[in-house]
Amino acid sequence: MLVSARFLCGLVFSCGGCCFGQSILSLSSASGEPGGPVTLNISFETAYPGKSAGLQWTLNPPFGEVGSFNTIAGPAAVSAQKSLYCAAQTCLLAGINSNPLGNGVVAVVTLNLSPTAAGNLVVQLSNPVEALLDGSGGSITSTNGIVNVEATSVTVAPASASLFNGQSLELSATVAGAASSNVIWTMNPQVGTLSSSGLYTAPPTISINQTIVVTATSVADPTKSGSTDIYLLAVALTLSPTTISLQPWQTAQFIANVSNSSNGAVIWNLSPALGSISDGKYSAPRRIRKPESVTITATSVADSTKSASAVVNLVPFPLRGRRKVDQKQ
Repeated sequence: MLVSARFLCGLVFSCGGCCFGQSILSLSSASGEPGGPVTLNISFETAYPGKSAGLQWTLNPPFGEVGSFNTIAGPAAVSAQKSLYCAAQTCLLAGINSNPLGNGVVAVVTLNLSPTAAGNLVVQLSNPVEALLDGSGGSITSTNGIVNVEATSVTVAPASASLFNGQSLELSATVAGAASSNVIWTMNPQVGTLSSSGLYTAPPTISINQTIVVTATSVADPTKSGSTDIYLLAVALTLSPTTISLQPWQTAQFIANVSNSSNGAVIWNLSPALGSISDGKYSAPRRIRKPESVTITATSVADSTKSASAVVNLVPFPLRGRRKVDQKQ
């Protein structure tokens, strides 16, 4: 803002670096977060080089957006051995010496933003006064500063995930636009466990597929939160082939496919106990006197409530026809 003001003055009238004989006291701009501190500089550019003895100004931060502020002397004031005196919102920069104030940062202001601060906040720098060494007053103007406050937001990573029984997932929350990065973790429904640091652990047994919503809420601004969906996948088991016919001594290999579990082991059972099975390989009995059916069941070791079955149709050998031999007469 200061550069453009000087540029405009140069287009209209030039007086050796001054703008119509006016000094400029300007407040810088910055970005901040709700509830956090923001530092602004008050810079001075005099139209009376070597003649400026002191300055006075009033700072008016937006009510409700700034909780408090503090002002200290800047490097340009310190080098001129000037002291800063502030009462409420008005500050005086002066000294009993004859050292002139030069151009530069004459004061540094620290604003403490309120937790609810948001948007572009205009900080007014008003009522500037410049005292010259000869006791007269100079012509001076001031410019305001703007504090851009980023709205608080919470992002949870990963955005979604799928877990099997007993698996764990470390969640992370990123808080933007807030002085504090702390969050409170919650979940809905209350299935599994969730630590205060965001570690979610699925229950040891998942009976049905379901979705858990885990939410991180900002401590600095409880109205802001982010969430992630965790899909809990129940163990599923399929068996192939599902049906087959065998004759005596024949064998068949059954394949049990366990999904949604890191443990693919199964327990094999026969009903009725005709023939034998080992590691999914079924052997028909040596003798099959009549057609019968055997149900083969594979039960998941990870979740004993999940199983799959197949049917083996046992077929006896076909009877061979006998020749009738004519008896000799």
